[in-house]
Order: sequence, then C-alpha cells, then structure tokens
Amino acid sequence: MPLASEPYKLLETCFHQSDKLAEQKYQERNNSESTYRLPIRVGDYPAFFVLTKEIINGLVSVIEKNSVIHDLMQQSDAMEELLTDFMFREIESSNKIENIHSSRQELQEAWSSMDHYSLRFSEMLRQYSRLLSSESHRFPEEIAQIRNIYDDMLYNDIDQEAPDNVPDGRLFPKNDVFIASGIKTYHKGGMSEEKIEEDLDSFLRIVEDEEIPHLLRAAVFHFLFGYIHPFYDGNGRMNRYLTTLFLAKKYELAFSFQLSLASRSSRQAYYKAFETCENSLNRGDLTPFIQFFIHVLNQSLDHETELLKKQIDKYNCVKKQY
Repeated sequence: MPLASEPYKLLETCFHQSDKLAEQKYQERNNSESTYRLPIRVGDYPAFFVLTKEIINGLVSVIEKNSVIHDLMQQSDAMEELLTDFMFREIESSNKIENIHSSRQELQEAWSSMDHYSLRFSEMLRQYSRLLSSESHRFPEEIAQIRNIYDDMLYNDIDQEAPDNVPDGRLFPKNDVFIASGIKTYHKGGMSEEKIEEDLDSFLRIVEDEEIPHLLRAAVFHFLFGYIHPFYDGNGRMNRYLTTLFLAKKYELAFSFQLSLASRSSRQAYYKAFETCENSLNRGDLTPFIQFFIHVLNQSLDHETELLKKQIDKYNCVKKQY
C-alpha cells in the first residue's frame, strides 16, 4: 500500500501567509531527519530537499516499473531495434523541447552516415549511440569532461547555426547566461566562469554521494545543471543527455530514454518546476522539483510500457510469418 501523503506546501505559500510561518516551516524542514542538505547554494540559500511520502511512493513505483521493462526487453528478440527507436524518440523530444525540429528521416540519414561529421545531429546521435553499445562511457567525474561531451555532441551544430553561442572562456562562457522571452528574464546562470566551475565542482560531488538514492541524485542533478546553466546554448539537450547517461548506470536503458519524452508531454510544468525552486521565497528547497521529476517519469513509464508491449507483439507477429 502506498504511503498516504498530503500536498507539499511551498515555502513561498507560507511566506504569503506570514513571515513567521515561512521561517518556522523553513527551520522545521532544515532540521528534519528526512532532509538531505546539499553542498551548493540556490540563490542566497543552501540547497536541500525533504524525503516526502510522495517521493518514497514514486521511488517504489519507478523500481517496479523498471523491473517490468527489464522483463519485457529480455523476452524480446528485437532489443536492438526497440532501443534504437527509444533513442530516436528521446532525441526528437529533447530537440523539440528547445523548438529544434528534427524529423525521423533526418535522424535516420544522420544515423546511417555518422562518420559524416558535417551532417546535422550526427554528433548527437554518435553520443547517444554509445549507450547502445558495450563501449564504456562513464559519467563525468571532472568539469573538463562535461565540456568534452559538449564539444563531441553539440559544438559543431551550434557553431554552424549560431556561432556567437559557442563557449568563449577557458571551458565555459565568460559572460552571463540568460533565458528570456521578450522583456522577461526567466533564468540567469552563473555570474562568471569561475562561479560556473565552482558550482559544477559542488554539483559533481553531489552526483557521487551514494548516501542519496540514485534516482534522487538524478533529479537533483537535472535541476542543478539547469540552474547553473553553464553554456550559452545547448544546456537543455546536454542536461537531458547527461541525466540519461546517469540513469543508465542503474536502470534499464529503455527506462533511461524516458526523460525527454516525459518532459515534452509536460513542457510548461517542466519549466515551472525549475522556476519554483529558483524562487528566492522557497529558500533553496528542491523538493517540488524532485517530486515533479519522479511523477512525470512514472507517467511516461506507464505510457511507454504499454507501447513497448505493443511493439514486442508486433515484432513477434512479423517473426512468425518467416
């Protein structure tokens, strides 16, 4: 039986009721035994999250669904074809979130000619395809390795389409990074390259902290990479790839290829979850983002598991004809 849970109350909601209530709730959460305190700041506050009943229920559900996907994939003789399809849809969705059009035909052409570095998306496909092979591709342990992946995966495409957006510092941009629409600024990244490097160092220490459950580290990782925003362009695609790479260390690859599919179907809520945790009134509380992250993954897994069953049935029917 899932643990019963009440909706998690945002600190900003408490603040709008009274300063005293917001301070009381903040102190309760910071001092709780179920709170993970993180060695990085979001705005003026040290980041943290609370292990809520909703998160626990979500973790249990994800583990169960990952097991179902594992069993389905093991029963199939078309694992390579199925994983390739998952990969293509993940890349299509990741691009779509950034309003970048990539048709299946265009990806197929790039997939067939990955040695042609000039083809659009060929490097992105090459990077993802390493997850399909037995090639060792470890998660970055140093910030320079993050830049190496960026160069391998996105640099040429960005240089061709928007050369002013390629990194101009030692590893990362020298100037402020903004996400804006019209006159509204939705996000401001690191104030300097030194600050970006400092935050990414802290970020990598969190990723390595095995006292935090793997899926929760993936969620924290995904928020913090988006928050740090270390590049002028390509941050979303890099973030979703790196999160996929991290998930693939523990979960089925078919499961790990879910993030962009899940985020695309809840695109506005996806960006809203980032904005909520960046709001200074929430004082570095990442719990709402982690709850969202696990919730949309669970939703996507429900949908994709049913789709996977249909695809396997289809392959089996074709196989019987021969």
